[in-house]
Amino acid sequence: MTRRRLVLVNGWFLQRPTTGSGQYLTSLLREFPILQTDVRLRTLVPVPPDLAGSWTPSPDLPDGMEFLPVPLPPGPEPLAKIWWEQAALPLQCLRHRAALLWNPYWTAPLWNPVPVAVTVHDVVPLLRPEYRRHPRQRAYLILNLLGLRQARAVITVSHAGAESLHRHVPEFRGEVAVALNGASSGPAVPPDPARIRELRSTYGLPERFFLYLG
Repeated sequence: MTRRRLVLVNGWFLQRPTTGSGQYLTSLLREFPILQTDVRLRTLVPVPPDLAGSWTPSPDLPDGMEFLPVPLPPGPEPLAKIWWEQAALPLQCLRHRAALLWNPYWTAPLWNPVPVAVTVHDVVPLLRPEYRRHPRQRAYLILNLLGLRQARAVITVSHAGAESLHRHVPEFRGEVAVALNGASSGPAVPPDPARIRELRSTYGLPERFFLYLG
């Protein structure tokens, strides 16, 4: 019997479903079971030490998916996040003999025992100085740039994102694949005409307008 290839998934944003990266990860995990593939996903979920033994995934996620809670060390969240990305994930790759590590947002360990794929949604931190005003923000950006050089492949969600990556991170020599964001398979919520009129009046919007949530 052929052994299915194990892909470990960085689940840092799994418990932050209201963020863009959280919605991206949750939606992909929700749709993954419909694929006919020999890939086996196991999502690593960072949790406080006291919840490691009792954590359960959201009921919105499909049955049969593998989730592994991994306790975080005590301390400030920014430091715990760096520990998670640079130490915990590589160690888990060794422990589980993974074939690949996938980070669904822009981060990559400086060293990893297996190939790494990274989703880079955009390169806004490189383009907008307000994203790197604080020394901590600049240090984290440099760390991610160095880690990205070690990645085997990058997934972008637009052709513009791929072009920006080539232009602003020319040091990256790996493969770049464009996988566009899709629409949710869940039922669409019909717009409320009264609410639309209220928004149009509040913000002085024309009859037809486009709403972007970034």
